[in-house]
Amino acid sequence: MARIEHEEDCFDSKALFKDAMAGKWADVIQMYSKSRLAREAKVTRAKHTVLHLAVSTEEENLVKKLISAFKEGEAPHILGLQNESGDTPLHVAAALGLERICKLLAEKCKELVISARNNAKETPIYIAAHHGKKMAFFVLQDCVPETWLSEENHQISFCRRGDGNTILHAAVHGEYFGNVLFGLFGFRFLS
Repeated sequence: MARIEHEEDCFDSKALFKDAMAGKWADVIQMYSKSRLAREAKVTRAKHTVLHLAVSTEEENLVKKLISAFKEGEAPHILGLQNESGDTPLHVAAALGLERICKLLAEKCKELVISARNNAKETPIYIAAHHGKKMAFFVLQDCVPETWLSEENHQISFCRRGDGNTILHAAVHGEYFGNVLFGLFGFRFLS
């Protein structure tokens, strides 16, 4: 992760990491805004990007500033970058129950809600259910095409992880019994 140089792009990944860890977000945002490589860099050993780290701070305005640095057409690629567990920044926001950050990220690339899968083959909407993050779940559910939610369509692969468990299994297993109704209400065909 030493100094990376490119004809039109030059940044120091170690400085980017150190500034992020020290909370020097103004410096991070400046570097992030100027360099495509900074926006794509995996800056930790666990392969987190700056956006993963920013989401983890739970600071909505910081995430907004980083997203505003995206260039035309970059959002799907940058938001789809995965850490070593396969989690995207949206997976992180869903796991933490950060509904406003989930909304910010999903608005930039709605398809990630139902298509981004981590190493356990979990989508962000599954992660929200698994962690009992009801409000984040509802925000992500609003991004699912209405036609996918019908009993006739049965497009529920986004509700399942690799082992076949559904969001309803996750809610019950996690003992989020108060939240089980949200799975039955929004996804009646899972019951």
